[in-house]
Amino acid sequence: MGGQIDTGAILSGMFIPASITGTAPTTPRQRKSGVTWNEGADRDLRHNCWRIVTADPQKKRLNVYFTVSFDSAVGFPNVKLSDANFDSDRLTKKLLILKGLTIGTSERGREDAHTLLSISHRFDWVLRYREAEGVERFAAIPDHFCTDLAETLSRGGLLALVPIERRLLLLSENRFFDVRKRIFENGKVSWTILANTLGVMTLPPSSIQF
Repeated sequence: MGGQIDTGAILSGMFIPASITGTAPTTPRQRKSGVTWNEGADRDLRHNCWRIVTADPQKKRLNVYFTVSFDSAVGFPNVKLSDANFDSDRLTKKLLILKGLTIGTSERGREDAHTLLSISHRFDWVLRYREAEGVERFAAIPDHFCTDLAETLSRGGLLALVPIERRLLLLSENRFFDVRKRIFENGKVSWTILANTLGVMTLPPSSIQF
């Protein structure tokens, strides 16, 4: 986990590109929930939910607006990127998205919003794997980290990056009784809450490519 740094001060003084058309303090946990966006001068890079646009909405009607989250579930139980221990990781992800929207993350120039959403998801999964491996910060990853990650992906896909079965077993223990209660809504399992508790996302793994 990252050390304590003043991420707010860093982000407050940064230029906000026009391709970030709105920000919100948090990301709704349910996909159907609406977002009240801060637009124009009210946009704030310290917010943990950004709406990004790179296509002209007047020329393209579908797949124009994309939401990038900086409060994703990244660990167990219910550990989020917005937690204070992840300040430096959250800042890293925000700077990565800002770079993609301005000069690009590679020599090919700026990325489009859809590509940056994919980069955002990949960042989260690498962070989930790092957490599952017990590595507290990216500066401390061992030389074999990337090789191990690639081999794990090739063997079992994204969900192999985190110990889902072990976490489910832990969740069955009495010490997580209060956590379990929150997973059930009206007698049914809330898959979104369960996924967040386990430290993963509810998007189908097949929708994310490394």
